[in-house]
Amino acid sequence: MSSPKRVRTIVSAAAVSLVWCLPLSAQQHAGLTGTDPDFAALFARIVQDDQPDAGMPEMITEKSKSDSDVMAVGYEPPEPSGYEPPELSGYPAPQTCCPQSSCCERSECCAQSLCCSPRVWAEVDYMSVWLEGFYVPPLVTSAPAVAPFAGAINNPNTTLLLGNGQLADERRSGLRLRGGYWLNNCYALQFEYFGTQNSNESYNFASAPGAFVFRPFFNTNPAVNAQDGELADTIGVSASSSFHSASAHLRKCLQCCCDPCSDTCSRLDGFVGYRHISLDENLTIGETASVPPNTAIAIRDEFDTENQFHGIEFGLHAKRRKGPWGLDCIARLAVGNNRETVRVAGAGVVNTPPAAPLQQPGGLLGQPTNIGKFKNDAFTIIPGVELAVSRCLCPNLRARVGYTVMYVSDVVRPGRQIDFAVDGRWLDPNFVPPGAPPATRPARRFVESSLWVQALNIGLEYSF
Repeated sequence: MSSPKRVRTIVSAAAVSLVWCLPLSAQQHAGLTGTDPDFAALFARIVQDDQPDAGMPEMITEKSKSDSDVMAVGYEPPEPSGYEPPELSGYPAPQTCCPQSSCCERSECCAQSLCCSPRVWAEVDYMSVWLEGFYVPPLVTSAPAVAPFAGAINNPNTTLLLGNGQLADERRSGLRLRGGYWLNNCYALQFEYFGTQNSNESYNFASAPGAFVFRPFFNTNPAVNAQDGELADTIGVSASSSFHSASAHLRKCLQCCCDPCSDTCSRLDGFVGYRHISLDENLTIGETASVPPNTAIAIRDEFDTENQFHGIEFGLHAKRRKGPWGLDCIARLAVGNNRETVRVAGAGVVNTPPAAPLQQPGGLLGQPTNIGKFKNDAFTIIPGVELAVSRCLCPNLRARVGYTVMYVSDVVRPGRQIDFAVDGRWLDPNFVPPGAPPATRPARRFVESSLWVQALNIGLEYSF
């Protein structure tokens, strides 16, 4: 038997054997039962060497066919006719990522809008501000009776009514306005104003039987006046504080990374510019006293301080958005000059009718030795941090709540400018300065301190 015929015989026999071994159900499915020839007889005819089998299809009949011809012979599935896949109904469409274009058009409330830089933005915040109060020495005391050294600080029978603590430290309302304009996708101009409601405090005291009020001090010349407390009919103390800040910056986008499919974006901006801070405060102490016979005395001391800071400020503004939620963090540092001004005033009036009122050159803590206006320039550092959590309400509007803290390294404040020591000769209406030796107390003081400003804020941000 030749080789081609042997190959044909082996292949054909294997095919017949495979079909024969199939289960009946499979043969029926393939159409190989019923009218098909007897498989045993067919197999016998296949193995004959001298006759080709006419009942089997011939796969290769000529040795001369090339390999390409052999490869071309094979099974090709029939073309489907009239079949169309059924349409799916009732199933939701697959979810897609928030498209970059829709966010840039501000038509979606998604995180990618963070990197699209709307041209104009404006922010307004209501601030609940705590501004650190200023220290004052003991200002008002009381004693059960008028006696030597009554009302003095070191007297065990003295009760402190006001002082040796802070004034103007109550919570106050404030407002912050912030906005800007993007010149292009990288640079913007931004502006800010932050101001607080003026803090005004007032305290009034009056003497009563068994509870006399005094203004304490330390007498440096007890040989003239041995008292360390001045008796008064009424004493009034008022304190005020005003704080304002403004800035203008050039802002630059340093980095912006967005993941559209997770709707998450992070952005980092840097800014540099000008910062101004103003802090104006006042402390006024007034008293009235009646000295028999038929004499009325009115005394007033006033301590004013003013701080005007001008400097350069730089910082970073980091933002992160996850869907409609956002987190903002601002770190800033300002350095520059603070023009510090201290003004001390004191005056007294002695009224003894029918004589004309007599004007005195000073009060109690404000005397000719320290009355005047003094200025100083101080290098000042002002770091600050802001944190805010926001949520998108609609494509152009976000609501947010946050916390702000600021530290001012060098300021002048009223209470620190008080010299608690007084030359007792100033309390003698007949004393004519400078005297012998000249009076030196109370002395001029120019004492600096620091300032903390903290605030909780809630507000809105609008951009377009």
